[in-house]
Amino acid sequence: MDRAVTELDVSPVNGVVEVAGPERYRLDDFIRRALSERDDQRTVVTDQQARYFGAELCECTLIPGRHAVLGTTRFAQWLSGASLAAR
Repeated sequence: MDRAVTELDVSPVNGVVEVAGPERYRLDDFIRRALSERDDQRTVVTDQQARYFGAELCECTLIPGRHAVLGTTRFAQWLSGASLAAR
């Protein structure tokens, strides 16, 4: 488990604690890589007009905020661990 998650203070903060990885990916690229790792042949189609629960997204919408706790596990490392656990 990544250090950022294991070292979080578990006491109530009456707010939000945002945890993110150290890399940035477009959501469509993120999904393509995850599917590819599992040998899933489905095609991901990018729709620039698509809405996320009705909201219009831009390139930085799902990027962690400046106070996010950034982990150290890179996406490829996480995929390797996740794919081993799924087998």
